[in-house]
Amino acid sequence: MRAAGLFSVLFFALAAGAAPTPVPAPAPPGAATSDISRTIVGEIVSIDLPLRSVVIRESVKTAASKARRETVTVVLDPATSLLRGNKPVALEELRPKDHVVARYVVSTAGAKALSFRVADRVVRVPAAPGSSAAESARPAAAGDPSDAK
Repeated sequence: MRAAGLFSVLFFALAAGAAPTPVPAPAPPGAATSDISRTIVGEIVSIDLPLRSVVIRESVKTAASKARRETVTVVLDPATSLLRGNKPVALEELRPKDHVVARYVVSTAGAKALSFRVADRVVRVPAAPGSSAAESARPAAAGDPSDAK
C-alpha cells in the first residue's frame, strides 16, 4: 500500500518538474475550422452562463514533455452532450472545481465543446475504526445537504 502512495508522489513530482511547452496560438482570423478534436481533463475554474462558456484548467499532463498545465475556455452550444456521470445535466448545475473531461475543436471563434462529461461528486464520510479508505467515500445522493458548496 505504501509503494502505491510513494509511486503517486514520485509521478506528480516528476510531472511538475518537467520543462513547459508553449500553448498553441489561436488560429488567425479567416482560417478554416480545425477538424481535429482535442481532449482536456481538468477542473472547472469558472462558468459564464450568458455566454455558455466554461474555463477548464488541465489537472494532469500524461507526457513528461508537456508538463505545463493548459487552460482552455470552451463554449457549449445547446447541442453539446453535457453529462454528470452517465446522466444528462444542465449547464446551470455545474460548479467551479467540478472535475471534467471535455472534447472540443478549435475554430476562429474559439474552442467549441463537442462533448462534456462531469465526474460524479463524492462525499467523504469519517472512516470508522477498522474500515478501509474505500469504504469512507460514497457517491453523493440527490439532494444530499453535504453536496452544497
